[in-house]
Amino acid sequence: MTVGSDEQRVTALVRSLHEQPTVDALAHLYDVTGPAVYTWALDKAPRPLAERIVVDTYTNLWLRSSTYSTGVPGWSWVRAQALTALQHHRAPDPGVRPDAPA
Repeated sequence: MTVGSDEQRVTALVRSLHEQPTVDALAHLYDVTGPAVYTWALDKAPRPLAERIVVDTYTNLWLRSSTYSTGVPGWSWVRAQALTALQHHRAPDPGVRPDAPA
């Protein structure tokens, strides 16, 4: 995901979602960041899964808006939620047993 000159704008939108978690605040954040998140997700997964990752990213942003720390750049927080969504959908490594000692 490219940050570029949008960092201040994205940070302001994330703060707005944090301060007043409304559908409009989420929609504005999606309008600005959604295309980059989708492009990034397509690079990581096939189209149907990429679409699911995008949905989950914005669901996470909505549900976790109260946990946003205002000192964190907006794009960093959006990226963190996208990575969480991606990791959630990754298949576990068949060679690793969850109950195996580390």
